[in-house]
Formats: sequence, C-alpha cells, structure tokens
Amino acid sequence: MVTFTGGTVPFRVWLNGTPPGCDPGTQPFVTSTYSNSWNCTPTTSGTYDVHLDAYDNTGTKQQAVATLTVQSGGGGNGNGNGNGSGTNPLAGLDTVLPTLFIFAYVFLGALVALAAGVVAMAVLLSRRLRQLTEAMKGDRHGPKSPEDVSDAKPPT
Repeated sequence: MVTFTGGTVPFRVWLNGTPPGCDPGTQPFVTSTYSNSWNCTPTTSGTYDVHLDAYDNTGTKQQAVATLTVQSGGGGNGNGNGNGSGTNPLAGLDTVLPTLFIFAYVFLGALVALAAGVVAMAVLLSRRLRQLTEAMKGDRHGPKSPEDVSDAKPPT
C-alpha cells in the first residue's frame, strides 16, 4: 500500500526494487487518490529495499525507501477451515480411469480378433467354394453330371 500526505492529485508513481511477484504493473502507475494498494504474492523470500519516486500534478517530486522482508510461509500457518463448498467435477476419476482403460483394451482386442476371424473364414470359404465348383464341373475323377454318363453297362 502506498499513502500520500499533501501534494495535488493525480500522482505518478514509480516503484523499484519490489520483490518478484509484487510489481504494481505499469510504471509509472497513476493514482487519483491519496492511497493506493494492490495485491501481490511474493515468489522469493529475502530483504528488499523498495524505492518510491512520486510526482504530483504540480511536478513536485518526493522519494522514499522502505525495507520489505519476505519470509517463506513454511506451511501449516493457514487459518482456513477447509470446509469449502466447491465441487470438483473430476473427483473420483482417478479410480474409474484404470477400469475404463482396461475395458478399452479388451474391447479393441476383441475387435481385432473378430476381424481376423472374419478374414480367415472368408479365405476358407472361397477355397471351399472353388473346390465345389471344380467338382461340379467334372474336372476331377470323371464326369459328374447325368448327361455325361453313358447308357452302357459296366464291364463284368
């Protein structure tokens, strides 16, 4: 938070030396009030000398330096009670997903096996039909149709 006493609004403000994650954005930022604040989350712990340069509407310049110490949170210091009312639409997916993958693999395996069976049956059926067609034509072991059989008696 930056607070001004005196001067004429609007103020043009430059901040240098802020910790990573706490830059106010545009440099300079302009404020038409005597106090201005922004949210920030420092990403690196350490001690920072933050330099402020401000010009008011009449061109009067003021400077200030403040030391800011950022400490790591260390965890466990939160004050939330953990009873949020939000819901996660993907909750439970981690238990269902392995089952879905197993089902998908079994289904794809069965589909491949079925396709292979259909191809094998088509090949076997075409061979058998070719054999039957040749047998009906009489190409094997003599005539097969009644017109081709002679009326002569077989030799005795």
